[in-house]
Amino acid sequence: MWPSLPSTPKRGLTLWREALKLDCVPLKSGRLSCHGFAPRLSPTASCRSHPGRIFLNLRARGPILAALLVVVGYQNVVTYPHLQGELAAVNRPQILASASLINANTRGTDKTVVSVRRGEPFLLFVDIPGDARFSSYMAELQGPNGNSVWSLAVPGEATKDTIPIRVPGDHHEAGMYTLMVRGIDSSGGKGSEIGRYPFELQVRN
Repeated sequence: MWPSLPSTPKRGLTLWREALKLDCVPLKSGRLSCHGFAPRLSPTASCRSHPGRIFLNLRARGPILAALLVVVGYQNVVTYPHLQGELAAVNRPQILASASLINANTRGTDKTVVSVRRGEPFLLFVDIPGDARFSSYMAELQGPNGNSVWSLAVPGEATKDTIPIRVPGDHHEAGMYTLMVRGIDSSGGKGSEIGRYPFELQVRN
């Protein structure tokens, strides 16, 4: 039970108000017992009581705020405009360089050459001979050093027609490239190589 109030009603009401502010218990003697209670201070009261604490907090968080400002500024100045430019380029019609690799798998044919501006995509047209043993195919572009640049899954139904492949223009260096095609059986294994289509990439600045 709460202790009874002092005999004077006005004094008792005032004491209760002070007790509620500080999370204390008024005693019959007219004093406040705050043992085991932490005073509740409003943000305004805390700021008035400890103005230096706010300054120290701002100093401690200064490097973090500065780093955040740098990141936001970089995104606004560099990242977002670059992404907007790439999106605009994708959404508008383009004339792309292209090369037909339809006969590039045949020995003795002339070398296929693709000439592009640096950073621009281009198209490769290839005929993949359909084979009943394979349910799908994997086309892999190999760079001048024989490294794998990217790979692309090709559904079996797509081999009924000439397949256009859009090659991204991300930092391709000039040199000889090879589009290697493997057949993938129903078990999903690596499959057998069924064709190599070499071409030379010329890059203009």
